[in-house]
Amino acid sequence: MDKKLPKGVKIFAILILTNSVLSLLSLGGSRNAGIPFTFFFYLLILPASIAVSIYLLKLKEWARVAIIVISVLVALQTIVTFPATLSYTRNAYMQSLNAEFTKAAAIASSQNAKLPPAERGIVPSALPPAEEKAARQMLDLALIFFMGLSVMFNAGVVYYFVNANVKKSFA
Repeated sequence: MDKKLPKGVKIFAILILTNSVLSLLSLGGSRNAGIPFTFFFYLLILPASIAVSIYLLKLKEWARVAIIVISVLVALQTIVTFPATLSYTRNAYMQSLNAEFTKAAAIASSQNAKLPPAERGIVPSALPPAEEKAARQMLDLALIFFMGLSVMFNAGVVYYFVNANVKKSFA
């Protein structure tokens, strides 16, 4: 007897497969590269997720169990490493932002120096504190949003694949 592939299984499998492939391709330059545990965790989890998502489409029971385990591990890893990820990402972003601002300020300053003294403006040499604070807050909000989205997605995967009706599809 041919098993019918539920739409939810197909949607989750495609989302997991797509996200895992894209994440694996971008892993080297990711925010996780500065946090060794996270980097190696995803280096192991992403290929497993790719294989598991393919076998979810074939309705293999072991794949259903594996995706539940993987989703729990990813959600826990996200929660546990969130403070380190936030700190590392914030610092890297702010260094980059400050470097770009300093570069732009140097160009503006050299152009300003060419103007007659009466027309010269004040060019700040560093990112003003208010703008730096706003940038940090926006970055923190974005990271919290995306980390929360990751945890919620993985919780949704677990919730869906432990459902009795979904289990029947894999039997």
